[in-house]
Amino acid sequence: MLGEAMGAALKDASISVLEEAAFVMPLASQPKPFRGEVLQAHLTFKGPMSGTLMMATTPAAAARVAGNILGVEKVERDAVPDAVGELLNMLAGCVIAEWFGAESCTLGLPATRTVAVPDHEATLGKANLRVTLMTEEDERIDVAALIEGA
Repeated sequence: MLGEAMGAALKDASISVLEEAAFVMPLASQPKPFRGEVLQAHLTFKGPMSGTLMMATTPAAAARVAGNILGVEKVERDAVPDAVGELLNMLAGCVIAEWFGAESCTLGLPATRTVAVPDHEATLGKANLRVTLMTEEDERIDVAALIEGA
């Protein structure tokens, strides 16, 4: 049921949303491993297929992305998770529309958490679809879909 088209749509939507909403230019380069903690944002969706979308990066990269979204140099620490969650919400709107077209789909609210790298890698390993991007600042951003029953 899941195919290359869904994976390509996830990658294209991720690049588009990062470029247009967060002014981050993903590059085609070899992904580098995370070190330390990883900030994950999760959002559930229900429709023709149901599951969870996830976006993850380092707390430092998340703060830069949040600053770009909010148009400020320095972001209050407690604003970072909300900004990353909103970025994931924008991505979900784009990719879900591409996956399911005009069919009805319900999005949950984004939630964020900070996890250790092994926990992040374990979550990422369960994903049906995943995209790893590197920014021009050499920061890694993972985007993944965990689709139920696939």
